[in-house]
Amino acid sequence: MATYVGETRRSYTGTYRVHRRNSSAVTSNTASHGRSHGGQVEQLTPTAVSRPSKTESSGGQASSSVVSMTSDEEIRYLHIRKLILENEPDNEHEFEISSSSYDRLKAEFGKDVEDDSYPRLFYDWTRQVVTVVTVPTRLHEDTSCAILKRLYDRVESLMQTEGIRLPQGQKLGSSNSPRTLVNNSRSRYYMEPDGIIFFRTKRSLDFKVVVEVGVSQTHDSLLEKARKWIFGKKCKVVLLLAFNEETRYSAPQKCIRLKSHQLEERVEQMRLYCESQDHSQFGPLVFQGHTWLDKLCEGFIEVVRKNPDSDEADAVLRMKYVLIEDGRDNSSSIPQSVGDIRLGELIPRESIGFYAAVNVVVDFFSSDDFMDIVRCAMIDTAVDRFENATEIIA
Repeated sequence: MATYVGETRRSYTGTYRVHRRNSSAVTSNTASHGRSHGGQVEQLTPTAVSRPSKTESSGGQASSSVVSMTSDEEIRYLHIRKLILENEPDNEHEFEISSSSYDRLKAEFGKDVEDDSYPRLFYDWTRQVVTVVTVPTRLHEDTSCAILKRLYDRVESLMQTEGIRLPQGQKLGSSNSPRTLVNNSRSRYYMEPDGIIFFRTKRSLDFKVVVEVGVSQTHDSLLEKARKWIFGKKCKVVLLLAFNEETRYSAPQKCIRLKSHQLEERVEQMRLYCESQDHSQFGPLVFQGHTWLDKLCEGFIEVVRKNPDSDEADAVLRMKYVLIEDGRDNSSSIPQSVGDIRLGELIPRESIGFYAAVNVVVDFFSSDDFMDIVRCAMIDTAVDRFENATEIIA
């Protein structure tokens, strides 16, 4: 069952992306595609760093307010740098930071457009907020790829069933995580979705469906991404996936040291143990006394599109489908027609050729298949965390 919500967009801002310059400066967790979640703006207090006295500041005349401002900024800068160096998987943090401090980060962590590794930085010049995005987990990557493929394959199947043949020079296609420029009168910035379905002609490339996934992310930040795609890139439909761990993952304080064959044996034991758990429950995944992935207290799909019935130009219509509630499978009542997506939203009417096919519903979702993918991705995420916390010894 879907929950319908209509609302008006609150704000509209742009982001910029930079890449790491020195890959040896961060941990070995890397990924080649997919962008992660979002977060709230973090405010850090200056208690972690001692403030210089008035006599220590320039000329001994600086006011305490200026000193305080400088100290707060430096604390934020150091904390951001620490997050970049740690590169803990599936995290996204936002900090208010000046453009000059952002330039310092950009100078150290690079801007090579060919480097697709993590972590990544995006800067919102309007709000002066930097976003740090770390490497996605398998839960993030596998679910985004699965739902995009399922939707695209079903559209192709319906096109054959309905006898839709696109004219020469037109194509319906899909892509994982294309770096995309959004350029309008308000701002110019880059975005990187977890997946898209697009319609290409000789004259244009139109985004029809965008997939965005968040793991332990604020709902507001996901909705803000949806608004950017809808109003910044004129995307027809944004499909949001969200999974929230009850407690955010924390690596064991003591490093695990194993020989290679011991690690392989432990991983096999871990997989067998996790597979033996009740399949109606989604976590926690505990092995050898440590929680490698906590219970998923919530998981849902939310389909967002521009609200055609609202007088507000920037209003959206949201349809929410609950997959997981308090660690239990809640997907059995979710229909195949998630989001009530129509062929006419993906293919222009003039390209379809006849009116009836415009309103054909894309019935792409299988709750049983998708929840199996979620469960396997959870196990893979837990195993990855275990291996990452393990040091191989001779």
